[in-house]
Amino acid sequence: METNTNTNTDENPRRTALRVELLRLGQDTKRLLLYIAVIVVLTVAGVFITIFLLGQFHLYEYTSTSMVYITELRNETESATGVYQELLADKEIATDFSNFIMSEAGFAKVRDRLGGALPWVDEHVYAIDDDFITASNEAQSRLITIEVVCDNPYDAAVIANKCVDVLDELSLIVYAEDVVQVVQIAEPVTRPSFPDRKMLVPLGAGFGFFGGVVLVFLLWVFFGKRQS
Repeated sequence: METNTNTNTDENPRRTALRVELLRLGQDTKRLLLYIAVIVVLTVAGVFITIFLLGQFHLYEYTSTSMVYITELRNETESATGVYQELLADKEIATDFSNFIMSEAGFAKVRDRLGGALPWVDEHVYAIDDDFITASNEAQSRLITIEVVCDNPYDAAVIANKCVDVLDELSLIVYAEDVVQVVQIAEPVTRPSFPDRKMLVPLGAGFGFFGGVVLVFLLWVFFGKRQS
């Protein structure tokens, strides 16, 4: 009889300790699931909040592109050296035209061509943002690409096409002939060039995830330590 009493006495503390461990494990599991849920919810919320803010404050930018090609000057030479020199001259013209359309003088010409059609351009100060119009002839080619970036796709297309008109005018003034051949007319685009829609999801998710981790850490500091 004494043996049975000792056995029951030994088993009771073990059962109690096991119950306590199971209860603690259950509480830790619930707390862990709560922390994970907080991180997931804030991650998803970060995506929607980022998209909402970008649309609400009109942070989208649209890029319209026009392209022109500098044709050969009429003063052609039949010799190989002369043809080579003419080719170099045409490439230099393309570079000069690209630099001009991005200059303050080029911007003034574009503004005059618009004739008040876009009031915000008339109020625009060149020195504040002189790179919303860019022109380049990559690898010193005769092909000039003109890109205009602004928050209105229709305005961007109008300005890009006016840049082509300015280059036509410059060609007639300098060379008394039209060496600018239009390759592509700028059209309003429907998809913003910035920010990239593919970047919105990871960007918003990253902010939300970081916020969730910070919140979970604070919960653990203020509540987890006290319960433990």
